[in-house]
Amino acid sequence: IAYIIEKERADKREIYMNLFEKLPEEHKLPLSTEQYLLNFGAMNMKTALEPYKNSIEGQGLRPTIGGIKRTYDCFDLRFRDYSHVKWTVKYDPDNLQQILAVSEDESLRFMLEQKYEQPMALRDRQAGDAEELTRIREFNKNLENKVIESLTISSEKTQQLLINNNQIDSKLSQLLICDSKGQHKDRVSARRKKTQKRKIEDVNVIESNNINVEIDDEKSIYDLY
Repeated sequence: IAYIIEKERADKREIYMNLFEKLPEEHKLPLSTEQYLLNFGAMNMKTALEPYKNSIEGQGLRPTIGGIKRTYDCFDLRFRDYSHVKWTVKYDPDNLQQILAVSEDESLRFMLEQKYEQPMALRDRQAGDAEELTRIREFNKNLENKVIESLTISSEKTQQLLINNNQIDSKLSQLLICDSKGQHKDRVSARRKKTQKRKIEDVNVIESNNINVEIDDEKSIYDLY
């Protein structure tokens, strides 16, 4: 089916181009780079129907294009929020400075730039190198601030959870502290059994001393001391 469609298009390409040239300029709408790559970009195919998918690495996205491993990254801070997403890369073979990373359902799309190669020596610097380095440093600073802000919010929410949850009543439960054997549940279970034993002993002491008091729970027992 794909072959038939491509053949039909090839046969009518010249007619289409001639009609397009005659179209008034005011009726022609320019495509953004993103839309151009989304609709007409090339893809590396794993099978005839399935494109290769790429995962975010520390350096960014590193697809193989033209037999060469290339590194791309995005200056949109939101891109790193989707590290779990597998990306399909769409590109223009004649211009590999930018590529488009698209999620499987195409609901997420990010324009990525090819990694800018900085010279190793200061004497080898050329015009534009300093500006690009400043741009990267500013982006990394903003990314660091975003991570700090995210960790702060997570910490505050965790603290609220610990404060408002009556079931988490000890540091052992709050911090998930493990023993030397890596066990946590065993220590919690031992603590619970020790508490139950203490409760029974306290009840026996009260009965032996003929203390006439109604005990509802563990807390009321400790209140007697």
